Amino acid sequence: MHILPLMKYSLAAAVLCISASSVAAECVPSPWGVDDEIGAANRVNPERTLAAAQLIKKGESHPLGIVLDPNMPAFPPRFFDHEESDAREKESETPEAEASV
Repeated sequence: MHILPLMKYSLAAAVLCISASSVAAECVPSPWGVDDEIGAANRVNPERTLAAAQLIKKGESHPLGIVLDPNMPAFPPRFFDHEESDAREKESETPEAEASV
């Protein structure tokens, strides 16, 4: 009688593997190249920004950020650790930037 549960788990695992491989097979290369880091943000340009501005009806804004707070719950082994960085600072730290000074 222990064979039936084993068969159920085996079938479930097989279905999961098949569905995962079919999703992976549907991946297509990025239209912006392999080194792209911003994805669909490449579509943001002055023309689209102007078109989007024409859609504004009320002038309301809504915050979309996540509030980060050291008192947020974090279940072990997770913990709150937040470090801000600025891409401009990183650019100035590169050897090429130092050589051009």
